[in-house]
Amino acid sequence: EQDFLEIYKYVENCISDEMYSNIKVCFNYFRNSLIRTPINFNLFPFDKKSLDTFVRNMNINLKSLNIKSSDMIVWSNLQELKQEMIKQLSGYMIYWAALQNKIWELASDMLLMKDMKNNANNTMKWLINSFNKIRQSLLTQEVSRIMSAKMFIES
Repeated sequence: EQDFLEIYKYVENCISDEMYSNIKVCFNYFRNSLIRTPINFNLFPFDKKSLDTFVRNMNINLKSLNIKSSDMIVWSNLQELKQEMIKQLSGYMIYWAALQNKIWELASDMLLMKDMKNNANNTMKWLINSFNKIRQSLLTQEVSRIMSAKMFIES
């Protein structure tokens, strides 16, 4: 959450101070530990195309939302309502992007650790097999010497 808050405050300040004319968000959306989809959309200026891109890529089904008119808040000023909705949507989008970034980081660490464990196990198996071959070879040589010495003594 701390990462999200820092990013959100920075973006909010940039928008209010009119530092940039365009802000684009780019991140990887993780469908599972192996499949990710790169996503980018305009955060500022916010438009319907950006929202549609975000909703489509996140697999959000807006038709499944069941909003009743009693759940809605009435605003007297349409401009204030629009600004508040954009602020909330952009906060949600930034939070989602930061969350997906953390998921990528943790998934990468998990896959790296799994690979390291598998490599260590494979190395151990190889070392054990090599040690056993060398030991078997030395035992065979020792048995051969003993048998040769016995045959020499008996003859």
